[in-house]
Amino acid sequence: MKYNEKVMGFLTICTKAGKAVYGFDAVKESILEGKAKLILLSCDVSPKTAKEVRFNAQKTGIAVLGTDISIQEMGFKVGKRAAVTAVCDEGFAARFKAIIGEQAAQSDK
Repeated sequence: MKYNEKVMGFLTICTKAGKAVYGFDAVKESILEGKAKLILLSCDVSPKTAKEVRFNAQKTGIAVLGTDISIQEMGFKVGKRAAVTAVCDEGFAARFKAIIGEQAAQSDK
């Protein structure tokens, strides 16, 4: 299974479970409220948005991971077009870190 398919499949499950928040304002709010456990950025997020998200996440110690998924691809697969996604569950966050970490390890080879 391809990396993007794994991430998107798991993101779909996360969304159906009500543990994903999409869009800059909603993600920022979830960070400030302490609900976000991990932030995922699309590959085509604007530098300004990425910088602001990282700044807010850093204040609370939340990891921010980049993905190879575009905003358009996100909209098509999950039904929500967003450059920023917050994962609001520790278990889901750990699984995304593992999936994305596997990809990073494979690309280093």
